Amino acid sequence: MNAKAYIAENGVIPRKFFETFLAKNNIKTVFAMHEDAILEELLSEEPDMFFVQASIAEKIPGLIRQIKENEKLSGMFIILHASRAAGSAFAENIGADRFLPVPFSREQIDSILRKILNLSKNILFISSHLNPENEVNSVFKNAGFTAIFSDIIHGMNTALAVIPDGIIIDETIGTSGIKPNHSAELIKTLKATLSLDHIPVFVLSEDITSAHTEELLVAGACSVFTEPYFSDENIRQISEIVTPPKKGRKHTVLVIDDSTSVRNAIVKMFKELGFAVYSAEHGSAALELLKGQKVDIITTDYDMPVMNGWDFCRAVRSSAEFSEIPILMISTRGAEIDLQKGKVLGVAGYLSKPFRKEELSRHVHRILSEEKIKREKSAISKYVASDALKNVDDILEGVKSLEPETKFITILFSDICSFTPKCERHPPDIIIKMLNLYFDTMVKILTENNGIIDKFIGDAIVARFDSGDRYADAYNAGCAALAMLSALNGFDDVIQRVLGITETIQIRVGINSGDAILGNLGSSSARLDYTMIGDAVNTAQRLESKAQPMTALISDSTCNLLQNSITAEGPLSLSLKGKESIVRAWVLKTITDSCIRT
Repeated sequence: MNAKAYIAENGVIPRKFFETFLAKNNIKTVFAMHEDAILEELLSEEPDMFFVQASIAEKIPGLIRQIKENEKLSGMFIILHASRAAGSAFAENIGADRFLPVPFSREQIDSILRKILNLSKNILFISSHLNPENEVNSVFKNAGFTAIFSDIIHGMNTALAVIPDGIIIDETIGTSGIKPNHSAELIKTLKATLSLDHIPVFVLSEDITSAHTEELLVAGACSVFTEPYFSDENIRQISEIVTPPKKGRKHTVLVIDDSTSVRNAIVKMFKELGFAVYSAEHGSAALELLKGQKVDIITTDYDMPVMNGWDFCRAVRSSAEFSEIPILMISTRGAEIDLQKGKVLGVAGYLSKPFRKEELSRHVHRILSEEKIKREKSAISKYVASDALKNVDDILEGVKSLEPETKFITILFSDICSFTPKCERHPPDIIIKMLNLYFDTMVKILTENNGIIDKFIGDAIVARFDSGDRYADAYNAGCAALAMLSALNGFDDVIQRVLGITETIQIRVGINSGDAILGNLGSSSARLDYTMIGDAVNTAQRLESKAQPMTALISDSTCNLLQNSITAEGPLSLSLKGKESIVRAWVLKTITDSCIRT
């Protein structure tokens, strides 16, 4: 079976209904054995969904909160069921994900399962113009929805019969369409019906006057769409609200507001948008909660007791652990000075109360998209040279062209001596781990000395120093080379401790300074590599291959730049592959910064 349901219910008939119906949907049912041990049983079973009778939830204060705070159970979908009219409010107050009125139907359970199991969603399209083959059916089928059609007369009965995941009311078909006043009345009726009040309603309207739009929104519509009615943006909005996140980790939000009603309303909006939600009544409580939870985004009110939004944002931004979490300020304050104060604290967005779920969704998804781009850039920077991203940005901004440029730089090559025999002695996973240990150490040294990692070639590292200051580039490369050699003293102990093998790493280093061509190499229609080529680059590589183990060879040009700052043995007269004339080189011994720059 693919899914599991845990059921806390005392009634014999409801228990039998759950067991029979869920089994038909290939869902395993587990019933609570002891009411006072429900949390322990849930932790043992780790179900996908939890159906709990309201009277049982009342007997165990804080049960839902404990579930939400437990990492193993936080993704579980909680459905509270009750026959009393106040059950819906009770479910919302304790943090249940859905309320199921008793008696309930198969269609209501189906609706819940579609949400939990990420099944295809049903959209009820209410219009006087019914044609299953029209644009509507095609559009929603392509978006992954099943379209169900009804006219205005039967719309309410159809909604009760199928319990759809979303409802679209069509006012657009001229005289044959639904009258605008009928739309608002239908929405009010839907929202007043206990089994339908959670369903998002959208309206397609030709009447875009302020008064009519406000009437529809006040009645409970999620959004009012104007022409083009089935644009990509409109379909995206519907999908975001109707379709929960795909299986996997949900985005997690922390909602902070001292007003219980406002906080619960925002929490409900986020749950309907598919978020896992935590909440706190003021900044101090939120900081404590953050210590034990991973959060993707925070929303906070400004005016709160104990710790207000300003002090909370300041505390988050000064924390190394939480400083990268984006914050959306939600407040009645909307003056320009408040927006500017938010920017000072790095607030990612500002949303004025009151607001609708669609507005919240737009702000939050924009912020999360921007954060995703930042993370992608950070991840990409580990695969390409650090200045490659800047080069891309410069090209996009029109600062640079795709044409390569010639620059005087210093190039460093390093390579592990006798690496092939090491590969023969150890399995591939050990070799990879050993290389990563080595690269972590070497890259840290190179970047600390302002080096740019151009590429890794097997066990070799290629770096460049191109600040524009010829002496500084040569000096930094020399410092990096000697630090790399020094760091390998005792590195075999690190390998023994971490990997449990006996292995010694020795390297050779070659450094050269000269003109190189930097630019985009590759196919402009497929893939480009921002890299360096030229004789100066080739010479650095040849010098590395001629160096003795645990030494650094520098070229004559690099030595001339550093002549007052180094001690070196040489010159050596070398015959390098691909070079017709003899090349002079020096073995770098020590380096000190004796160059006085004004």
